[in-house]
Amino acid sequence: FHRDAIARIVNIGGPTAVEQVVFQLGFLVFSALAINLGTTELAAQQIAFNIASFSILPAFAFGVAAMTLVGQNLGAKNIERAEASVWQALKSGLVWMVLMGIVFFVFRSWWMGLYTDDRDVQRLGEMCLTFIALAQPLQATSIILSQALRGAGDTRATLLYTFIGIWVVRVGLGYVLGIVFGLGLFGMWLGWFGDFFARAALVLFRFRAGKWKTIKV
Repeated sequence: FHRDAIARIVNIGGPTAVEQVVFQLGFLVFSALAINLGTTELAAQQIAFNIASFSILPAFAFGVAAMTLVGQNLGAKNIERAEASVWQALKSGLVWMVLMGIVFFVFRSWWMGLYTDDRDVQRLGEMCLTFIALAQPLQATSIILSQALRGAGDTRATLLYTFIGIWVVRVGLGYVLGIVFGLGLFGMWLGWFGDFFARAALVLFRFRAGKWKTIKV
């Protein structure tokens, strides 16, 4: 056993592991809220999430690229190239996701028609796809810059931002608006949109602040 190596691994990987637990539990609770609204709402939401994967998965690929290049260039003491690599990954991800957002919005009826012919499910699903289309730039920013921060070893910050976005905004605000105030799935998805707005703003501020450039891993 190499205590120093283990300590460094836990220092970086520990917060990331906790972050994934926080995210998955939050996602589960958000789905449970939709179940309480009814099977129609749950079906519409799950279909919308499935459709959104066409843009989300490539965004994660750009994020992995950003994470890898940050770690590589920081290790080579080339901070300028590390930062430039992240901005390029973000630009590429934004182009992809904005284009997909347009496709989601313009063809939202067609997308939903691929999954169901239930008009109530289609109507709610089209609403969800509208939220998804509007949130594409926010999702690209939050996903790619979060990965870049992880590549620099700034995993505690991403854990905190995920907790705030998922539990405070998505679940908390979604519950208040959707359940307490009776706005239904629309209110819940206002919370969903607020989650990505909050996380995008937080990671953008954190990345621009530049503390990640000096973290020892």
